Amino acid sequence: MNSAVSVVKPETVILATEERFVKDEATILVLNEGLSFNSGSTLIIKDTNKKEYFKCKDKSVAFADGKILKDMNSVPVIAIKSDSLIGFKQEIYNPNKNKKIGKVTKENILSTNCLVVSFHNKATHSGETLVMKFNSKDKSCNIYYGKSEKAPLVGRFQKKSAFIGKDKYYLEIAPKVDVAFMSTLVIAYDAYKHL
Repeated sequence: MNSAVSVVKPETVILATEERFVKDEATILVLNEGLSFNSGSTLIIKDTNKKEYFKCKDKSVAFADGKILKDMNSVPVIAIKSDSLIGFKQEIYNPNKNKKIGKVTKENILSTNCLVVSFHNKATHSGETLVMKFNSKDKSCNIYYGKSEKAPLVGRFQKKSAFIGKDKYYLEIAPKVDVAFMSTLVIAYDAYKHL
C-alpha cells in the first residue's frame, strides 16, 4: 500500500485474541470483497507473500448468524455477527467460549464515515477504543487507537479493484497489533458498506 501516512507501533500492545497473532513487524493481509455476502465458500486470508493466516466462512448462510475466522488448522479464533436489525451494530466474540470481546457501532446516528470499536484489550486488561475513519471516494479506511486527535494510526485498509475476479482489501497492520482482530474490522466495514 502506498500512502503518505504509515501505520505506527502503538505504545501498548493491542490484543483481543491470542498472543500468537501479534507480530513484531508491520503486516499486510489481503481479503476478498464481499465477506458479508452469502457466498457459502471459504475465504483464505493471506499476506502479500501468499502466506496463509486465516480461513473465514459463514457460521450459516445468513450474516446475522456470524462470520468465524479460523487459523489454518481450522481452530476458531474470533467471530463477528450482526447484533441489530435496526441501525448498525456488530458484536465481536470468542467463538470457543461464546464470550463477547467487543462491538462495532456507528459513531453517531448521522455519521456516514466513522465506526467506533469498543473492545477488551487483554494486554491492558481494560476496555479500549479504536476509531475507523473512512473515505468512500478513495475506498480507504484508517484505524486509530483511541479517540484523541493525536491517536496513533495502527491499521489501514484500501479496497482495490481487480480487472479479473473480485475486488480485494489490502489491510496494513502496525507491529504489536492483533492481526486476527484487525481482520474482523475489515469484515465489519464490508458489512457496513453493503447495508
